[in-house]
Amino acid sequence: MKIRIYQIDIELDKDNLSFRNLEFVYKKSGGRVPEEIYECVYEGEIEDSKLDYIFYIFNQIIPKEFTSRSMSVSDVIEILHPQGDSSFYFVDSVGFRHIPFDKSKAKEKTK
Repeated sequence: MKIRIYQIDIELDKDNLSFRNLEFVYKKSGGRVPEEIYECVYEGEIEDSKLDYIFYIFNQIIPKEFTSRSMSVSDVIEILHPQGDSSFYFVDSVGFRHIPFDKSKAKEKTK
């Protein structure tokens, strides 16, 4: 399964949204996730699309090709479906929340 991981670019985080839960982000950002302060930090294939598995891999095991900070609250996971669409999930304090996310506003993955 192909995934992308988005993290808040600390330099663009004027409202201190990094590592905060979705309720806090919504409160500070007018009820939305501000895609423009996010950056795609990973794009690749994984063997399982379960969100708990993805979190475990990128928070505990940390693949060598993943050069960003470990996955944490406020990160966004994109699951790319075979039919071409995507689903986006906010890593919340407990669990994951399906969210609208316009990836065209986020910074592209740096090479």
